[in-house]
Amino acid sequence: MQHDILIYSFGAEIFVTLWEQEEEFRMELYNMRGECIRSGEYGAAPFHRLRMDVETGFYRIHLEFPGRSFDEKIYLESK
Repeated sequence: MQHDILIYSFGAEIFVTLWEQEEEFRMELYNMRGECIRSGEYGAAPFHRLRMDVETGFYRIHLEFPGRSFDEKIYLESK
């Protein structure tokens, strides 16, 4: 977890909370084999709630902002 970004999961959802005003960002979700299974561009909002249709297990989420990026390991459960 980074000091100005909170990334957490509950069930099949990923929550991203931004404490500072951010620009648009790109999110990529990787399985533990390193394969990108979902990616997308998201707007500059303080809170994002993303529902994933994935198998239960650990995943790596990568957020990329202009000039910096963040990675976090999360656990998701299938619906």
